[in-house]
Amino acid sequence: MYVEKVKEMSKGELIIDVVGGPEAIPQRELPEAVRSGAIDMAVSPPTFYRQLVPEASVFSINRLPPKDQLPGTPFYDFAVEVHAKGGLRFLGEAAFADPRRERSDCSATGGQF
Repeated sequence: MYVEKVKEMSKGELIIDVVGGPEAIPQRELPEAVRSGAIDMAVSPPTFYRQLVPEASVFSINRLPPKDQLPGTPFYDFAVEVHAKGGLRFLGEAAFADPRRERSDCSATGGQF
């Protein structure tokens, strides 16, 4: 469903090819696989790549609402900068099932966090 939604929202310009899963690359190895170029993109909690981006450890205590984490905000600019030092590209952060984080419209995708 997500793959189809992304394709639809991008008018066919962005196509996600889902390959494998934890059987192909274990979850804790995803950040290094992205850094090395073995894969193009992954969703991973900062605790899985703190050896690559030590500053990412503080992201787990981040309480900013999603609207304050979008491109052009100080948080986003900082995240992009520190991830680049570790050979990664920060695209955004998601609050999965964390009741302490507010749900908010995401203007970048038109969807919900």
